Amino acid sequence: VNQTASPRVTPTTATWKPTTVVIDMPEAGQASVSVTKPAIKRDSPDYYAGLVANAALGSGFGSRLNREIRIKRGLSYGARSSLDTRRDAGAFSASAQTKNESAAEVAMLLQAELKRFATEPVQGEELKSRQALLTGSYARSMETDLGFASHVAVLAVFNLPLDTLDKFIPSINTITPKDVTAFTEKYLVAPSSLVVV
Repeated sequence: VNQTASPRVTPTTATWKPTTVVIDMPEAGQASVSVTKPAIKRDSPDYYAGLVANAALGSGFGSRLNREIRIKRGLSYGARSSLDTRRDAGAFSASAQTKNESAAEVAMLLQAELKRFATEPVQGEELKSRQALLTGSYARSMETDLGFASHVAVLAVFNLPLDTLDKFIPSINTITPKDVTAFTEKYLVAPSSLVVV
């Protein structure tokens, strides 16, 4: 038995290299298209700006990805993004399902929207509505014992202090357009991996 284990290497935005993966499944009725890249740790000072950026880009019907891909072009029933934070670097992903014939177009749109996101700041009503989406969802999630316990459990996993619960809403509400743009330029505009199935 080999007793030596190789050390775990966690990719960072500095060491990670994007790749393209295309898997041909002729029997699939639709194509799944995703762009993804490493993002942030849960304890990152960019955490709240990242949540607001993700909410504007791909959380909900009024998000930029959904407007561009579903509402404007009718290429998918929904386009979305997610910011998955972990103890080590988490992942950012943006995705949509579409007709097989439009997979390449959706892939280009997802990548283009990430680049455009840095040049067209989230501000005004868009910023306010995304902050309200996040704070309202958070407040609703704290209304039950199970919801409260879930939040406390997450704090325990990430070794964060209990007063983090009280900081969520004010931290989201103090995010500015400049904060969102800085997050975007730091984490989202660099090339992404592309996965098409």
